[in-house]
Amino acid sequence: ITDDPETYTYLVLQNAMGSVNPMEVIGPVIQSALSSDSYASSLSIRVASLLFKVLLRSEGPEFLELYKKIVMHCGLFKHVWVEELILWCDRRRYFLSQSDRQFVINEIKRNYNISDLKSTNLHGLEKFRTHIASIHHDAQFNSLERFKGERWISPEPTVLDSRVHFILKKKTCVEGKPQEQLKKFVTDHPGIRARQLKLAQVALSSAQSSPNEVTQDEFRYGFMDLLARKQIA
Repeated sequence: ITDDPETYTYLVLQNAMGSVNPMEVIGPVIQSALSSDSYASSLSIRVASLLFKVLLRSEGPEFLELYKKIVMHCGLFKHVWVEELILWCDRRRYFLSQSDRQFVINEIKRNYNISDLKSTNLHGLEKFRTHIASIHHDAQFNSLERFKGERWISPEPTVLDSRVHFILKKKTCVEGKPQEQLKKFVTDHPGIRARQLKLAQVALSSAQSSPNEVTQDEFRYGFMDLLARKQIA
């Protein structure tokens, strides 16, 4: 079709997207990119983008190594690659090292100017809140190694319903008395699930007692206190 290496590589990757075994098709491309700095430097934005898409689809273990080489050494970058990196980490959650998880966290913070991953504003990454919470949790606890040594399972991160998350993080926007607000919330949302009602009541109770941001411990203790007083089923 053409003698242009960039076009040839792009067509190979397009063929891999429709292949039942994409990793076999793109094997030579990955090997060349990892072994040759000159070859990696010759990759264009469109080739790198398609390469990441194929690796995400096949959950290829080379994704992170190629990302580091293309972004850190070759100077190419697109914000969508960070989103694909987050998805890839979520799919290969139990195969990542602590250094891999920390690298991903640093990339998220660096490229999206986020200082706190628990912040309400994730600068466009709100749809990946669940994925980021899992990556951050694993980086903090190293659950697999801890379980091997102590036979102790660390609690999973609490990812709240978006309405409850808003009440927790933006308590100053909740007007009226907490119990009245909860009753109105129930009336306006008759089909809401029981668990969301429980979380909403805990959030409103915490908002009444604390003017500052509610910590995980405060949330947990507030929830247990409501259970003890049998205010929730």
